[in-house]
Amino acid sequence: MQKLADKNFALFKANPRHPSLGFSKKGAVYTVEIGRSYRALAREHNGHYYWFWIGTHEDYNRFRF
Repeated sequence: MQKLADKNFALFKANPRHPSLGFSKKGAVYTVEIGRSYRALAREHNGHYYWFWIGTHEDYNRFRF
């Protein structure tokens, strides 16, 4: 999972709107798909996105946005 997260983070830095990332806003946070099984959550500050959580889709579904 770490290698895939690193790969997707590099892609995100180059093009946050790349279709394979499934980038979307949910309330005050942004979500990014990391493969089929994981998601990352990010916050935006001054035009920069900061990933603060990576976990399974199952854990992601427990968040309330």
